Amino acid sequence: MRIPPNGSLIGNLVRLPFRCLPSSVTLPIVTGDLRGMKWLVSSGPLGYWWGTYEPEIQQLFRKMIRPGSVLVDVGANVGFYSLLASKLVGNKGQVYAIEPFPRNVKILERHLQLNHIPNVTVFALAVSDACGMRGFLEGENPSVGHLGEANTSTVETVTLDSLLEQGLILPPQFIKMDIEGEERSALSGAERLLLRYHPTLFLSTHGYVLDNECSSFLSPLGYKLEKVKDGFVDGFYEVLAVWD
Repeated sequence: MRIPPNGSLIGNLVRLPFRCLPSSVTLPIVTGDLRGMKWLVSSGPLGYWWGTYEPEIQQLFRKMIRPGSVLVDVGANVGFYSLLASKLVGNKGQVYAIEPFPRNVKILERHLQLNHIPNVTVFALAVSDACGMRGFLEGENPSVGHLGEANTSTVETVTLDSLLEQGLILPPQFIKMDIEGEERSALSGAERLLLRYHPTLFLSTHGYVLDNECSSFLSPLGYKLEKVKDGFVDGFYEVLAVWD
């Protein structure tokens, strides 16, 4: 069962009681693979708590990720996909959750603590094409902050290549990436990793131009790309990239 869309009369009525809850209130996730896990209900879209957030991507996770796998969650936000990946990879697998926004990192770590998750390592960093410091622009909600020239704070940036070569992460079989427009830069900073280990990518791209740029970068590396969600209408593309 899907929650009525945000902005509709029924959707607004359904969401109203949850907007009034204190930020510390936790409830069990209602449906899906994470059913029963504790969740801070006010931490993000209601679909997180309901278990229905981005069902197409959840389905791909279930279909492809196997016990013992390593997954890097780039743009982990408050941890929905990190928790899902944690369950799918099991005790012998590993998840690396990378998230720069302090508010989100705090909630992500709280979700891991509440659910006694042992196989997720958190990096409070931003992923890009170079290591250093960058301005970070907070969005209209905590899910849409991104690197930018105009900034309300400063964050440390890393490349996936540097994390791997320093031994801070294991070679991944999977990378999930959703970083609000920085995806092309982050892919550039992972080129050596991609060429050597060929991880499968669950990639969100924001806008037609960025989607084309990411596709043009990945295809010559040997990746076959499939549109899981066509963003022609709203500009939000979901792409599965598998090394061919």
